[in-house]
Amino acid sequence: MDSLRGEDPPRIGPFRLVGRLGAGGMGQVYLGQHVRDLRYAAVKVVHAGFGEDQRFRARFAQEVRTALRVRASWAAQVLDADPDAARPWLATEYVAGPSLERAVADHGPLPERPLGVLAARMATALAQLHEFGVVHRDVKPSNVLLGADGPKLIDFGIARAAEGTRLTQTGMVVGTPAFMSPEQAEGLRESYPSDVFSLASVLVFAANGVGPFGRTASPVAMLLRVSREPANLDGLPGWLRAELDPCLRKNAAERPTAGELADRIAARSVTENIPVHTGWPGAGHPSAPNRPDRAHRYPVAGSAEFFQAATARERPRRRGWLRWAVAVAVVVPVVIGAVYFLPASGAERPGNPPAALPAVPPVAAPAVPVIPPAVLAAPRSLQVPWPNTYAVYPMPAGGPVLVCSGRTLRVLDPASFAERDQLEFPAEVTQLALPPEPNKIYVKTGDSELTLVDLVTKARDKPIPVPGPIDDLSLSEDGKRLVTVTSTGTLNVLRMDTGEVRSVPVGATRPTSGYTFDVDDRHAYVTSWDVNPGLVGVDLDAMKATPIDIPVEQGDANVPRARSPVLSPDGRRVYALADRAVLVFDTAQNALVRRISWSGPFGSGLAVSRDGRFLFTATDAGDLVALDASTGTQVSTGRTAKSPTGMFVTRDNAQLYVGEGDLLEVFDISAFR
Repeated sequence: MDSLRGEDPPRIGPFRLVGRLGAGGMGQVYLGQHVRDLRYAAVKVVHAGFGEDQRFRARFAQEVRTALRVRASWAAQVLDADPDAARPWLATEYVAGPSLERAVADHGPLPERPLGVLAARMATALAQLHEFGVVHRDVKPSNVLLGADGPKLIDFGIARAAEGTRLTQTGMVVGTPAFMSPEQAEGLRESYPSDVFSLASVLVFAANGVGPFGRTASPVAMLLRVSREPANLDGLPGWLRAELDPCLRKNAAERPTAGELADRIAARSVTENIPVHTGWPGAGHPSAPNRPDRAHRYPVAGSAEFFQAATARERPRRRGWLRWAVAVAVVVPVVIGAVYFLPASGAERPGNPPAALPAVPPVAAPAVPVIPPAVLAAPRSLQVPWPNTYAVYPMPAGGPVLVCSGRTLRVLDPASFAERDQLEFPAEVTQLALPPEPNKIYVKTGDSELTLVDLVTKARDKPIPVPGPIDDLSLSEDGKRLVTVTSTGTLNVLRMDTGEVRSVPVGATRPTSGYTFDVDDRHAYVTSWDVNPGLVGVDLDAMKATPIDIPVEQGDANVPRARSPVLSPDGRRVYALADRAVLVFDTAQNALVRRISWSGPFGSGLAVSRDGRFLFTATDAGDLVALDASTGTQVSTGRTAKSPTGMFVTRDNAQLYVGEGDLLEVFDISAFR
């Protein structure tokens, strides 16, 4: 990023300009920061020559209107624009990371894990663009930015604004021959299949370091190869070659749609064990960097650190699946859309800063890097279609979504959520636990029987009897211990390697209901709706239970009863709900350290963000609140359709799933990262 020059304006619209990101065929790109909410943005100001062309202005205004309407995941969000300004401008989300073109040129092809993420997300982004009637027209490696939380597609549709203007008629070429489709190469009108062809070429480039039609210095020769010669897919992983081969057919009618490609890649994530949702190094980091002054703290895509992280085995988190007492629904992603202006090939690009960025001057209040919205946008929702549904488990690493419904375990496609398989059991399927082995799951049936199931082969091990009846269960973070709590108030720890069972009482000796707990590698924290109004901490090594009482405040008619405990990511705090308060416990002191009081009674849903900075809960009346975990102050509000009975924050800290009986609502919380 370069410093501003004397001729540069200090401000464009509501954005204070910080530096120059680059320049290209359509204009100058600046790094800007919003003067009110402090968000960073790539601000593109078009060249004066374009601004003087009324045909360009008309098309630019039309494309901006479309861009603001589009909602597509894994695309840089459009923040603001003014097509009527003396020099029209557009501001889009700043993505702190290099382009795919630069990453491959500097460090070589992507490893298979991030390659799978790239394929899945770019196919999904294109499919959603096409649902809005938008053809990208210029899918190429320089239009894919590799951020710390994953790749994002940029610059869709806007290139069309320059077509047919007097500037393009004097020799400006729109498009990159190596990544054009045959219909583009032949000058025909392109449509959705053209984008699919170009995306396949980009994925070949990402995997091999060169596109499917090789290299040549002659644009004409490259266009002839694209339109006449077969694509070279040598060197690709087998699963990817099988999916890209039909995408590169010369006849556009024979190519799959982007949606079909996304679905097929999602299916491959299970059969080939490709983590298409969580295989990106840096994703889900406690402070995902859409800040230029912090980008260097994360694995740069294609760097040695990135390769090391990409090839290391992912360690799945045991807890954190979405489950609540009555019924929940399939996880549906909430997404936002975007458009990006880009410089010409070879110029520095927005979101593509040098490895060592200069310090960014502070604007307003730089000590507050996250400014969540005051009101959360309305959620996406889905009604559970199956009766007797007890729980829904979105599997990590791009695996399927599993639904416990009566005696049936339903296996759903993670992209389309269509039911693609069923596994029948002799008793009701009520809970699941995830072992370290990929594609395997422990299924709890009845009151106290566990069966290890292979989701690919459908093979089942001999059932494991566990003391019951079980109210709640989880594997420890390291997968070595299965922890259960029974309705009679006993916490059991089953050693998975030896079969040894150790027990410790944590509640009443009579049958009760509603025991819930959270667990890490060494501790479990248990509450009950009926007994032990405080929290019980259990040392899993010593099997020692320590009650943590809740002091009664003056004026309390009853001792508040804790429920729905959730551990902070660092294990230093346990949060639990009381009737009209969120209780905060210190795990080192085994003591209540804060009580966040509220006017209305809370439901049963409580979640903590993956960086531990925010708490999410809701009242019985359906008022969703986001709280600052360190101060207890409210930062955002929202509305749920019903009183929540369960909540879960996704690993990338972008979505909040709220379970409400037979309804699932999904809130976009990406602004909290």
